[in-house]
Amino acid sequence: MGFIQYGDLSNYIIAYCNLNGTNITNKKLQKLMYYCQAWSLALDNERLIDHEFEAWVHGAVLKNLYFKYAKFGYTNIWRDPAENLETKTEFLRKYSDEKVARIHQVLEAYSMFSADELEEINHAEYPWQKTREGLAANENSDRPITDSLMREYYGAKALEKGMKKVKNNVFNFSSARLKAAQKKLKEKEVFQVNEDNYKEYEAFILSSYNDTIEATKRSEYGQNL
Repeated sequence: MGFIQYGDLSNYIIAYCNLNGTNITNKKLQKLMYYCQAWSLALDNERLIDHEFEAWVHGAVLKNLYFKYAKFGYTNIWRDPAENLETKTEFLRKYSDEKVARIHQVLEAYSMFSADELEEINHAEYPWQKTREGLAANENSDRPITDSLMREYYGAKALEKGMKKVKNNVFNFSSARLKAAQKKLKEKEVFQVNEDNYKEYEAFILSSYNDTIEATKRSEYGQNL
């Protein structure tokens, strides 16, 4: 279906936040862009934009975009309402409903957080931590957060939340059966999903449904992040 231009996506996110009365700083914009990419990789198995995010001290950053808005510092990025409406209209015309729906899922889930809160969330997640492994806390780095790390980590989170279609869409998760699987996971003391155990984690959830595939086919696919 093709990539979304990163400039188009950033403009749309700014317009979305402005029109909804939500603050949007450069740092917050970086994190919202990152989560759009991460959840697209996890749920749709494809990049949303054709660029890599780097694991900077304050979280995931798209370098070119960062320098574009660096002049704003920690202040809110604000545009004229007419310009925001024009940006929104053009974006909705240019890109597919599926991609727009995925972006809206992310923005509805994450835009309520401040830039600092999003940084804290990002720092607590494995892809950023793994990419910065061996670096001092304040050490600069341009190491890219790989697609595979993002896909694996957020894909596992999606399975945990019952969001993801699995086994080539053979069946979907139901929330009731997912709770039962999570209870078994607690008994196994599998709490932290990481590079070493995510395959086992995924296999465990899948195997817990082997005897209920037909019933699970009829369950509704969870849509919320």
